[in-house]
Amino acid sequence: MRTTKLYLYALAFGLMSLVGFTSCLDDDDNQNNNNQYREMTTLEKEIAITKAAGFYSGKFFFYNVENKLDSVATDVSITASDSVFTTIIPKEPLNAFIHQFSLPEEKLAIFDQAPSPELKGILHPYWNQYLEAYFYTFIYTYVNNTVTLSFDVDETPHTVEYKFKDILYGSYGEEYVRYAQWDNNTFACNVLLESIQLDDTLFPINSCMSLSVKK
Repeated sequence: MRTTKLYLYALAFGLMSLVGFTSCLDDDDNQNNNNQYREMTTLEKEIAITKAAGFYSGKFFFYNVENKLDSVATDVSITASDSVFTTIIPKEPLNAFIHQFSLPEEKLAIFDQAPSPELKGILHPYWNQYLEAYFYTFIYTYVNNTVTLSFDVDETPHTVEYKFKDILYGSYGEEYVRYAQWDNNTFACNVLLESIQLDDTLFPINSCMSLSVKK
């Protein structure tokens, strides 16, 4: 899949500062020793969530069926009370993934009518860079990393299941994690989709998508 390209595009939207973020997860002590980073206090974490809380609108970026970079409007909400961000994954990128597989038209028509999944994640402020927070970095945990939805097409019941990943590995060994960044009322986020299952048919997706939204 187009994991690497989508990830690099996400970086272009203000996530470049996180290029070493995955290595930070494995090397916390070194980061503290060289004073490039310091761990956020409890109060700073609360401030990070409070600043990020609100309603956002913007774009969800993906590669379409013609293998061209595309985007679709999307919305995100972040609640300060429970640190949860919520967004609906648009059907356009999901359809693009499914169309990469050789499926009969009737199967594609069924998926076209499948509901979109709601992605919910709990934001955890991770590091505060440069002693003063010009931006906030989060790793998020899923409220539920498997979303199962039922729907009917011509009075026939169907089920679609969307599964999101904790970590995604690219073609060249790259490690992509569920992270997000807030800066100047802009929220950007990686979305790691593992698979889509339509009835009894499993589609291994394994792609990193991205969104960028603003208050």
